[in-house]
Amino acid sequence: MNLLRSVLGFYIRLFWPILVIVRRVWDFWVSVLFRLTVGMRRRSALPPVFNPLLLLPATVLAENIRQRKMTSVDIVRAFVTRCSDVNPLLNSIVQENFQDALQTAKEIDERINEGYMNKTLTKEKLREEEPFLGVPFTVKETVSVQGFPHTAGLLKRSKERAEEDAVIVTRMKEAELIPMKGCNIQKSGEDKISIQVAGPLTRHAVDITPLLKILSGPKAKLLALDKPVHFSCLKFYYIEDDSNKVLTSDVIPALRSALIEINKYLLKKYDIVAMKVRIPDLRTSYWIWQEKMKEDYAANKPMYMELLNNEGEVNIWTEMLRGLLGGRARHSFASLLQVAIEKITDELRFLRDQKNVLEGKTVEKPLSYNPKWRQLKMKIQVVGGMYMDRLTIAVAKDLEKAFGGWKCPAKILRK
Repeated sequence: MNLLRSVLGFYIRLFWPILVIVRRVWDFWVSVLFRLTVGMRRRSALPPVFNPLLLLPATVLAENIRQRKMTSVDIVRAFVTRCSDVNPLLNSIVQENFQDALQTAKEIDERINEGYMNKTLTKEKLREEEPFLGVPFTVKETVSVQGFPHTAGLLKRSKERAEEDAVIVTRMKEAELIPMKGCNIQKSGEDKISIQVAGPLTRHAVDITPLLKILSGPKAKLLALDKPVHFSCLKFYYIEDDSNKVLTSDVIPALRSALIEINKYLLKKYDIVAMKVRIPDLRTSYWIWQEKMKEDYAANKPMYMELLNNEGEVNIWTEMLRGLLGGRARHSFASLLQVAIEKITDELRFLRDQKNVLEGKTVEKPLSYNPKWRQLKMKIQVVGGMYMDRLTIAVAKDLEKAFGGWKCPAKILRK
């Protein structure tokens, strides 16, 4: 195996400059074809937003419910209406839960009114214990919600329904958030996800801290989210790309410009000089992802069986041919590539094991990583250390204030 790796490494280094050029030519033509294809399509603008409460942060919506300036029914109905308006264009809803959501909202309004009347509830108590009381939320289809589709994008699981709620869904329901619908997933969504929550909860940085307290459960104390952050004590580093010019595309100029603007902002406001760094191991980001997938599937069947719900094996060539001939491949290219690598790895592992019986070799421990992220309008990722979420959230809030944060993609028509 060491000899094989050495030989492969030699040839990869030898042909790397050529592969870089091939990748750039490929990206150029894909970009041209994409622009031509999109340009020829008839564009349909999103319906305008008429109801201003659709633009408010979730914490503001919850505060209005506690103050009785709005009702939970009003808010849920507004989002139900918006979903009905845009879904014919977006096709993002797997299964709606509108009627149950409205009924739950009505019950919450009645509970608040009754609690205020008999003095068993106060605004302060609700703010502390149920910070998002009466606010609707949605989750990706790959996050299990009891009774909802839970296919993970696999055709073989098209009739599967979740038997129980995921832990994060349970915690959100316990906090009296209202599940409104199951969102669609990206094409053949076999990609590993973490927390995927949509709706009014993921657009404004101010909502992240109380939401994280709910989702973290007993571990919330470890995060020290209420501890103040002093920017003068922070060190900032940034990377422009992963230095891999073959397996990944170059970062677009707009994102590079955004990084430059952020660096200028940090220097001007906090007198902080962000240091540019290169992390050599990021060149192997694909293999990091591959090893992470191996960890996730370690206790299960190989991925080429998982994609068919353990009822057979994926035929890679058939799926790729379907995609190339204009058909609809039932699995993403990334997943098919992973399957191909797994099959090759299984063959190499068999040969290695025969050799190990004689030489007593050991298997290396898979790589692992645990990134923290916060997403802004330009998809700039703010990354911090383990349990340092308060730092990344503080930076996200600051950048949102400076650069505007989330922008509504549709026209806003004020009454």
